Amino acid sequence: MAMEQPPPPSYREATERQDWLPLVAPYITLRDHASLCLVSRRFYRHFAPRLWNDPVAVLRVLRPRVDCDEELRCYHDFILHRVDKARPATRCLVRSIDLRGFGRDESEFSLDTNTRVLSQTLGKLSPTFPRLRCILVDGHPEVNPNYLARNRPGPDLPLLLSIPGCQAGTLEAAFFASPYFRNLVYLDISDVPEAMATKALRDSIRPEVLPRLRILKAQGQSMGDVEALSLFSAFKQRIWSLDLSRNRLTDRSLRGLRSTLPSVSFRDLSRSRTHRFSAEGVLIDHPHSSPGDADRTLLVVESNHSASFTHPDRYLVDTPDYPGTQDPLAASRSDGRTAIWDDSATAIRKALAAHDDNLEDGCSSLDSVFELEVCQANRGTTHLYLSQNNISASGIASLITSSPGHFERFECDSMSFPVPEGLFPPWMPPNTKLSGFLGAAHLFRPVFSSNLQVLRIHHSLVTNLLSIRTDHLSEPIPTIVESWLAETHLLPGAELAYPQTFLPDMNPRLRSLALTNIPRYSSGPLIHKLTTFLHLLSLQERAIRSSRPVTRHGPQTLPGLRSLTLEFAPDPSHELHELQAACSSETAAFSFFDDESSPGFLSMETTSPTPPQPSIPRQQHLPRQPMPPPRLPVTRPTISTPPSSSPLPTAPSPSSPAPPPMPVL
Repeated sequence: MAMEQPPPPSYREATERQDWLPLVAPYITLRDHASLCLVSRRFYRHFAPRLWNDPVAVLRVLRPRVDCDEELRCYHDFILHRVDKARPATRCLVRSIDLRGFGRDESEFSLDTNTRVLSQTLGKLSPTFPRLRCILVDGHPEVNPNYLARNRPGPDLPLLLSIPGCQAGTLEAAFFASPYFRNLVYLDISDVPEAMATKALRDSIRPEVLPRLRILKAQGQSMGDVEALSLFSAFKQRIWSLDLSRNRLTDRSLRGLRSTLPSVSFRDLSRSRTHRFSAEGVLIDHPHSSPGDADRTLLVVESNHSASFTHPDRYLVDTPDYPGTQDPLAASRSDGRTAIWDDSATAIRKALAAHDDNLEDGCSSLDSVFELEVCQANRGTTHLYLSQNNISASGIASLITSSPGHFERFECDSMSFPVPEGLFPPWMPPNTKLSGFLGAAHLFRPVFSSNLQVLRIHHSLVTNLLSIRTDHLSEPIPTIVESWLAETHLLPGAELAYPQTFLPDMNPRLRSLALTNIPRYSSGPLIHKLTTFLHLLSLQERAIRSSRPVTRHGPQTLPGLRSLTLEFAPDPSHELHELQAACSSETAAFSFFDDESSPGFLSMETTSPTPPQPSIPRQQHLPRQPMPPPRLPVTRPTISTPPSSSPLPTAPSPSSPAPPPMPVL
């Protein structure tokens, strides 16, 4: 569900004279705020909250050119000595303590006598700042988060706690059960040792203990299906942003994830969206599928334009519903133009730490904060992150099919793809694995994913190019071989079996797309696929611009795909540089494998022009038309190779012409 539009101003707000101080305050430098607070009480009401909202951030702005040790000394002196001299009303203005990147630099972290400065001061936050709402300690492995549980409950309990990477100590069993955390809205415990491994800690992350939890980030917790299913069944639709990346989840946990989604079927939604049939099509159940089956097959009934994505109204937003006639099922679909909620720590901190208090009457209660949209419950999971898990492509497809177009942001950078028998030649290693997302581009159409605006997924959704991984081979040559093999051996079959890839006009409601695990080496097909997609993006932008109404009374148009991110795989070019040096030495032969008798052995001769053949055990027999192993003429890119360097020498294969050089993306 997208964010609702703010209500129009009242008559008094529209007619009363505006104060000029809130208009000019954002343009005044922070160094002048302290002097302006001394002008009058009126100036103090406007500038003191800006100065004291996050004192650590102000400290970094006022002293930008100090090293990490000096920053920590200033922080230590401020927390333990100077802040006690401030008035209680002034200390109530502190709503956030943001220590992200504070007291750290790119060198090795060493504090000497100040090693426990940050940990010890965390236990003094409640008595020092009674209205503190947000605590962010990201990127400080030396911090012991157990000091936070020693704070006594105050009038304003922390609503945001972000402690990813704090590894100085294992969390105590009663950490989350402390009354100090009972009003948490945002919780990030990524990469905290055994945060979800201890049964007492898992049992404390429950709606009974954390009733207002809406955003949970638990990356790198080695969470399995049992722990995940217990979490899903406990919170159900209370959490709207869930990040479980870098865990051990499988397709079994995805089936339990359906309990966090609204209990609305695609059939009911399609019945309420018949007015979009001409532009998007409509969903129906397969005639032979049972109505109660969660994994039932759905069919798309296409119109004359929906199959080719050429309807003239495909870029228009949904028409608004008149008051009193709004369909509750249609209300779950956004109009396509309203931006989704931002679940980042910075955005949530800004929303929760905003000042709306009257300084004369003291700080207001948290009731107004809990009325914010980000604190509302029973929305279901709209932001889901499942990257780097043991999830298959079929499991992701089943999850999207079972969700009634509810996901607004979805991320899964890699998923396993089943290897058909006999797909690889006999000289390929037996443990070769494939990853990608083929034949499922239709799942991201508006008829399936009507609310989806941000998508981060494997690049095969656009390129139809699977990723090959052979675990026992050493870098960097296998990386180039895998890229070449995927383009020459797998891509033709993938295009024949799954001819449809994702196009920009498939879902004009999608705003941001990130393609992950893109190989840096290509013999041409990958580059052609990406450049074609970029060309289609430019055509979509022109089409949206031309379809906009001339007058302001016309219908609004969708923004289209405005952000495309290409995330490339690690670059082994530095290892190739070392490889060139090894090949140019006096050694007669160079092997990339420890065992030269393996079926995938590949050697490179620097003195002999005849390329070696793969060694095959005596028990095996060559096929009638043997396929030689891929022999790639590896070249260094022009942009990163000095003029004096030469390409890696490689002889062409005798049975097949050598492929063109593989440039680096």
